[in-house]
Amino acid sequence: MDKPMVAAREEQVPVVSAFRRWKLYAVQYVRVFAMRHRGDLFTADEVIHSAFSYGLDEPPDRKHWGQVFQEAEELGIIANTGSIHSPNPRRRGAMTTLWRSTV
Repeated sequence: MDKPMVAAREEQVPVVSAFRRWKLYAVQYVRVFAMRHRGDLFTADEVIHSAFSYGLDEPPDRKHWGQVFQEAEELGIIANTGSIHSPNPRRRGAMTTLWRSTV
């Protein structure tokens, strides 16, 4: 017996994981941040703090932000300009990437 048309359509709809959905929103937020800071230099901590203030949910793991910045760089939204000692006291002066908006 044939499957109903509704079921056939449902099978064709791709399921987007919660992580992938979060990542899409996060990359879009990096784009918004970069557009508001055209030509400026900033750290990931500044973007992340702004994203949480805006209302973006926490990722399943904070390390997932690395994938967001990598994708934003590949899309030409931001550019790596080198490293600096992090101004974030929780990072205890560890090196962090300094980004520049390219949009």
